[in-house]
Amino acid sequence: MLVASAFVKAKAEMPANYLIVGSPAKAIRELSEQELAWKKQGTHEYQVLVTRCKQTLHQVEPLREIEPGRKRLVFDENLRPKQ
Repeated sequence: MLVASAFVKAKAEMPANYLIVGSPAKAIRELSEQELAWKKQGTHEYQVLVTRCKQTLHQVEPLREIEPGRKRLVFDENLRPKQ
């Protein structure tokens, strides 16, 4: 698994099923079966999402004004970003 911002040099060879990090990229550890299953499931979820979007999305006209009685998102005021 290659992490974001890792820089892999041209012609570099990395082992399969390892966590690849850094600049330059290095294989730091082998991934567990649980981590591999999690990644596989996440990839599958995105593939399902693409299929669903292609089947259900359709072009619409933009709203000229907010609809009366339209539901709004409400957020918990106690939620704060991590410091």
